[in-house]
Amino acid sequence: MGGYHPRMLIVADFDGTITEVEPLTYLAARFAPKLYASWEDQLHSGEASLRDVFVSGFSEVTVSAAELVGTAVREVPIRAGFRELIDHARGHGDRLVVLSAGFRQIIEPMLAHGGVGDVELIANEMVVDAGGMRASFRELPTCPVCGEPCKRGDIERLRAEGTPGEHVVLIGDGYSDRCAAEIVDTVFARDPLCGYLDESGVPYVRYDDFAPVVVHLRAIG
Repeated sequence: MGGYHPRMLIVADFDGTITEVEPLTYLAARFAPKLYASWEDQLHSGEASLRDVFVSGFSEVTVSAAELVGTAVREVPIRAGFRELIDHARGHGDRLVVLSAGFRQIIEPMLAHGGVGDVELIANEMVVDAGGMRASFRELPTCPVCGEPCKRGDIERLRAEGTPGEHVVLIGDGYSDRCAAEIVDTVFARDPLCGYLDESGVPYVRYDDFAPVVVHLRAIG
């Protein structure tokens, strides 16, 4: 059985994980600077949830949806090695899912522009109508641990869809990855998620691009 590779579920965040900078933060700084200035403080103080921040962000943006998406596509690059991660997962029969608290209408064009659009994506929706842009969030149960509809529920559902004993991997960097990081088998993290995991005592592997992620996944397999 030396050639056996156990099937994995590999869940990757998008903003700041697959991308070199967080597109939503980048766009907020450009087009909703008042919100951007208080974004982190609101989240970490508990004054606002992640969904509250996103709703506020859309209400403050005055540019068109096309300009918003076009700016992200042109100016926010995909992190090195993500194509190799896709190919690795596909070659080993693993399931790779991009799981984002962000919005499909921004993410899909960015992935396509980066040549990595052929990947499973779970994200929220950005609705554009006569009233402008607004967020439409997927229906998720409120997490009993963090008190928000979070990625923990998504990962529990994806795990249930898989095979018994499946090794679950999370690759993330930020606020939306915190709760989910506590229930997976292996975490790959970048700051600021690393600081939270250090404080929480959750082990992780630090990464800067996807090359060491692929190397580590091969070692696990």
